[in-house]
Amino acid sequence: PRVALQTLAGPFIPPRWCELPAENIALQSLDGTWTTPISGRRYFHIGSGADCDVTLPGAAASHLLLLHHANHSVLLCDLGSPQGTFVGGERLPAFQPVVWDGRPIGVGPCVVTISGVQHHPKTLLSS
Repeated sequence: PRVALQTLAGPFIPPRWCELPAENIALQSLDGTWTTPISGRRYFHIGSGADCDVTLPGAAASHLLLLHHANHSVLLCDLGSPQGTFVGGERLPAFQPVVWDGRPIGVGPCVVTISGVQHHPKTLLSS
C-alpha cells in the first residue's frame, strides 16, 4: 500500500486541479537508460526515500512532487530539498508548484525528462 506523504501541516492532500492524466506519461533519464511510467496516479513523490513512488539515487529523501493538472500539464513542486530542483538550469522555488515547460529537470545528481506530455502551457487555468 502507498504510504501517505507527510508535510509540516500533516498528510499531503492533492489540490482540486490534480487529476489522473489522460496520456501515457513516463519519467526517463535524459540519456534514455531508464524509463518509469508516471500516469497511473494524480501525483508522484520523487526522492531517495523508501516511501517515494519514484526513487532516484542521490536525491533528497523527499525531494519533489510531480503533479498532473486537469489541463494536461505537469507541475513540479520542490519539497525544500537541500540540493534543489532545477528546470533548464533554473532553481525552482521550494513548495511552489511550477508548470513544467519541457526543459530537462535536475533532481540531485540526476537529470530527467518527461515523455508523453502533449501540452506545455506557460500559465495555468484557474486553480
